[in-house]
Amino acid sequence: MLNPTPRSLVLLLCLVSLLAAPATAREDLRALWAELAHPDAQVRALAERRLGQSLGPEHAPLLAEWALAGDSETRARLASALVHAPRHLGLALALARQDGPAAEVGQQALLGHIAAWEEGVDLPLLARRELDARLDRWADDRRSKRLRLPADLEPRAALELMGRRADFGLPLIVDPELARAAPFLPIAAEPLDGSAVDLLRAIAGARGLALDAAQAKPERENDPPALLWLRLVRAPAQGRGSGAEQLLTWLGALDGGTPAVARASAQALALSGWPAALDLLAERWLARRDPAAEAGLLAAASVGRPHGVLLTEGAVAELVARLDRALAGSDGASGAELGVALAGLPARAPSGADLGAVLAADFDAAPPRAQRARLAALVHTGAGTDPVRALVARVLGAEEGVYDPQTLKEALRVRAGLFEPRGGGVERVGAPRTLLRAVGGAGGASAVELGRWLVEAELLPPEGWRDPAALPADLSRGAKIAVLQQWLGAGDLPAAAAHLTVLMEDAGNLDPLAAHLEPWRVGGDGDRLAALLAVLRQPAEGAPAVDAVLLDDLALALGLLPEERHRAVLDRLLASETPHPVRLAQLVAGPMGVRARVVLVGRMRDALETATPAEARVLASAVIAAERRLTAAGLDGELAELRFALSTLSRTGRETALGAALLSIGRADGLVRPLLDLGREEAGLVR
Repeated sequence: MLNPTPRSLVLLLCLVSLLAAPATAREDLRALWAELAHPDAQVRALAERRLGQSLGPEHAPLLAEWALAGDSETRARLASALVHAPRHLGLALALARQDGPAAEVGQQALLGHIAAWEEGVDLPLLARRELDARLDRWADDRRSKRLRLPADLEPRAALELMGRRADFGLPLIVDPELARAAPFLPIAAEPLDGSAVDLLRAIAGARGLALDAAQAKPERENDPPALLWLRLVRAPAQGRGSGAEQLLTWLGALDGGTPAVARASAQALALSGWPAALDLLAERWLARRDPAAEAGLLAAASVGRPHGVLLTEGAVAELVARLDRALAGSDGASGAELGVALAGLPARAPSGADLGAVLAADFDAAPPRAQRARLAALVHTGAGTDPVRALVARVLGAEEGVYDPQTLKEALRVRAGLFEPRGGGVERVGAPRTLLRAVGGAGGASAVELGRWLVEAELLPPEGWRDPAALPADLSRGAKIAVLQQWLGAGDLPAAAAHLTVLMEDAGNLDPLAAHLEPWRVGGDGDRLAALLAVLRQPAEGAPAVDAVLLDDLALALGLLPEERHRAVLDRLLASETPHPVRLAQLVAGPMGVRARVVLVGRMRDALETATPAEARVLASAVIAAERRLTAAGLDGELAELRFALSTLSRTGRETALGAALLSIGRADGLVRPLLDLGREEAGLVR
């Protein structure tokens, strides 16, 4: 449990003082109670308002007594007084748990608090057909980003990951009743790619599960209802009740359910976006260290909505200490919960305190797993103050073997993503050699990520690595591409050309090489890539020559082939009995595009009945490549013609491997969209 901070001690002392309030205050409340029945409506209204200002948690027995003694109008005014301030939500909940008139007052007050937050939250849940339509509209609006879920994720864990990292725009809530369920089968054995809506539907498609949505009154009369949250729920319970009823159920389970359901209910309340519920959880945590309330506070922090009780140096220091202890032992689940909560904190507290410095403090005393989690949290908090800079410089500048590759990866992400290196220019450090050797390993960086981070962090390899022959023998091909990107990022074209020449010797890996370099072109550095290819076409004296065919193919794959070379490349492809379909696709938007499209469609027609599943996948990938080239070039008419020809072909051969592959291609597949790997986003926090 979290230890009290100075601020929380003050709040606890205030609570104790309220509990010890003198009898005169009690008598004043009784006078206000009496005025609730005054003949003058203005006196009644004033008494109601003053009562709402004066009540505290200790007054629950007194309110229960008044509820029993009063008539229906007086009880309604008591309930209204409890709604005057959000801090009375806990008091209303205490009354609702009693019997008779007190429960009636408490229940009315709870409904009043909910209505004061969002008008119309008592509307029925969105019907399944309408929710599907809303999701379809979201899918159309949000095609600019592609997401990936890790393989073998259980649906509940997948939805929680989506809620933290997918930026869906709505809270995603796992129904607390699912806390009683045994683990569900994983969604998929392979990573899932798609839009946020695609992944949500995959999660809700698990056996026995479904999505529903709470809604409220829209701001403008003709708008559709505003959605408050999406909920993953047991399929038989889908669409039952309203958002208000869900909130009431979750409130009731804080004390009335099993510990697991109470915890899940607190998390649902915290994620719902209802500020009064988050304040209630903070109040329960301060007053009695309620573990369910703490779980809710951590859940809210994990999605970037931390309550103020966590935003102090003392509270964050305690979270970090608990993270270190959990990851030093075997409590990985608790460590992951704390890690994702720390990642949702801001860089600075409202008081101005540097929370990033708290994450960086006593770093070397932490176990390696906790070091990774701290650095990963710094990536998400955006902290880049002097203590964080100093920590990253020390980690990346350490001798080999001091820090493991995954720790170096997270330190590199901090330097690459959060601030510009001081003084500008490039810097040579030794530790990333260890990281380079770990490319592709479990939990390590991909070659594309690593190359980008090294360039953005302005880190150069050792001077001796200017010559490709000097690279360590145990470096993977991906790591060697990352080294190439470092020289390219530094503007050292001769060194970059030397490394690219060696990498191009393996013609079979030309497309993966182009895939690694493609982000440079689409990221605005196409001129630098073109300059590099020009150096290879006219190598310096003494430099090895590059095969002209390979160079043309690489330039074509990167979209940098000079127009005057397109005819020669197409003629070479047509001279082959089986023209490379992806190369044909890469020509479709250029000066030889019409002919390339005709040949590509003919290649599909010839292979329709005979293509194996593996060959069908290659041909389908060529279609996607062609659509991306045409889309990027703005050739909408040519794109429509290609789609029409292929749709006719695929319907004819829908029973074949190629026909099925072509039918599976979606309209969005032809868009060039960045991929956000949600699992990699959290790897350092949970491993």
